[in-house]
Amino acid sequence: MLCATVVVAADDAFVRASEGILMSRNASVKDRVDAADSLARHEPRAAVPILIKALNETSEPVRRAAARGLWTVARNEKPEDAIAAREAVNALRTALGDVSVSVAMNAAGALEKLGEPPAALADYRRAALRTTGPYSYERFLAARGLIGIDPPAALAPYVLDWLFEEHRRLDRPDSGGARDNIRAIDSTLADLVRTGDRDVLVVLERELPATRPGTADLLRAMAVAKPPPERFAHTLVVVSETPNAAAVATAYDLMGKLDAPGDLAEWVPAAARALADPRRQADAVQALRGVAGKTPLGMPELARLAESTAPDAVRVTALATLGAASDATAEWQPSPAVLAASKPAALQAFRTVLAREPAGPVLDEALRGLRYTERDFSRSAVLYLAALKQNSDAGAQAQLLQYIGGAHSDAGALVDELRPYASSREPRVRAAAIAALDSIRPSWRESGERSAAVAAGSVPRVAPPQAGAKGADLTKFYGAVMSGDQTAIARLVNAGNVNLPLVMPNGSAAVLTPIGGALQHCGLPQVAPAKLAAAVAQLVALGADPEQRAPNGATALDHAKAACPPEVQQALLGQPAAR
Repeated sequence: MLCATVVVAADDAFVRASEGILMSRNASVKDRVDAADSLARHEPRAAVPILIKALNETSEPVRRAAARGLWTVARNEKPEDAIAAREAVNALRTALGDVSVSVAMNAAGALEKLGEPPAALADYRRAALRTTGPYSYERFLAARGLIGIDPPAALAPYVLDWLFEEHRRLDRPDSGGARDNIRAIDSTLADLVRTGDRDVLVVLERELPATRPGTADLLRAMAVAKPPPERFAHTLVVVSETPNAAAVATAYDLMGKLDAPGDLAEWVPAAARALADPRRQADAVQALRGVAGKTPLGMPELARLAESTAPDAVRVTALATLGAASDATAEWQPSPAVLAASKPAALQAFRTVLAREPAGPVLDEALRGLRYTERDFSRSAVLYLAALKQNSDAGAQAQLLQYIGGAHSDAGALVDELRPYASSREPRVRAAAIAALDSIRPSWRESGERSAAVAAGSVPRVAPPQAGAKGADLTKFYGAVMSGDQTAIARLVNAGNVNLPLVMPNGSAAVLTPIGGALQHCGLPQVAPAKLAAAVAQLVALGADPEQRAPNGATALDHAKAACPPEVQQALLGQPAAR
């Protein structure tokens, strides 16, 4: 209770002190104005009767601060505070006739917020528009209040006057609040455009040739129009070639939102040319990113930018644009015409970047882009491998190996070329290479051991199929394997057909050769591992090829490592079973 009493007392003291300053003609004008502003912000309900009295002061700045303060109270977010300003309605109506246009326009703003019909305030606002002198803010307030009443195109010049004045103020020491004011002006310009009066666009476009600050605001306002202004894409191209940096950035930002075929034909070639200009390339590439996949234009220029020495962020965007334009996996796919232009350019850029770029954001984007542009994993793996051989950065090599490993068995043909990286002195590269090889061919180590044994002569070489030979009968062969009948296996399989597909009962060729068929029995409880190992050893001795691929890309060695007992794996490698 004591704490609440202290707070109330402090608040009362603040109100009394502020009122004393505001109503004292001995205080400086600045202090009196500050007191009015503080009361309106911090004690809105208590401020209302004080500000009503201040409306009758002889000092124009004090009256203006009082009217502005009442407007502040009327806009208060708390309804109980805002409604307190209704006590001031009559005083504010009187203030509409103040000799000061500033007092009158602040009073009009407060009254409208309190529910006064805009039509009742229109004559006062029109009078403000006719006021000459340094009152661009007040004329802006008047014009804003007349939207929906007077012709929008007639109001636009008053809004533009204050826009340009505030932009000039940005570069002066007294720039405080200018940016907030410009945001308010931008909102008003948008409101004028939304009225649908196309003459407003004529007024705005008339001001565009001047390269003064504020051009960007005009472009954003014009972009609100539905449909867009006539030849708006051309207008944006013209502005994008001016020295006004803010206007250039805005022009490119708006270009990226114009994706009608005619608009694309107008601005995309200009944006593509700008990619070679360091001053404009960042904005231009962002515009092109916004329409990636919608046009075949600009692809070679994007590729050159991606390969250039431009800042990393710019190159990343160029690569992302190429990737999006050539993405064959997206739900919304680019047209054949776009893919025909984008895919070659994208692949060229990806190859160049992957071959020379160290680990970092540029490399990351190229790695990702290639994965989606080239959806044949065997082909993308080949491209990653080519880059791996050229890129000397260890971090980049490790990442390239990870992507190659992501192709799994589709990269099986690359195993021998990847093996040396598993012995790299660089730990990151070595670990990535081993992980990739494990993913691509789980039996890569065993395959290497077998190749060495074949070279040493301890394991027979693969027997080539004999011309005219017929594959072994699948049913009989499976029966022989299950019973462990090596004599029957010998009658069915020989060096001439050991690597030919088995023949099914209907006479058609099966998918598997004898070695693959034998390994299908791994894990069957009715086939003892020792019997199966003996059958496998018999086939290996005839020259069976354990590297033959099944339709899923796995070899017999891969299948054995995943599904067969150790003695069968050893037999497949031509090794005696461990005792």
